[in-house]
Amino acid sequence: MLYDLLPCKGRVGFVATPRNAYWLNLANQVGKLEQAGWRVEDRGVMIDLPGPPEMTLYKSGKLLVRTPDPDEATRAAHRVYEVLGLR
Repeated sequence: MLYDLLPCKGRVGFVATPRNAYWLNLANQVGKLEQAGWRVEDRGVMIDLPGPPEMTLYKSGKLLVRTPDPDEATRAAHRVYEVLGLR
């Protein structure tokens, strides 16, 4: 999957933004993420994935990764997108 990973402006972390437009049905993604071993907190309009690193997935496919380490953010984003089948 192609995405851009940029530093988050408002927090310590990075935002992964898919280059292709997505509109995820988050309710359908919860089971995939749980099967992959994440504890999932479904907030309806977003999914929180407690860390480390802590992450938040939005309907648009954007992923906020809360870590100051860009390599860790890249690995985490890749794992989430792989599990969701967004390649």
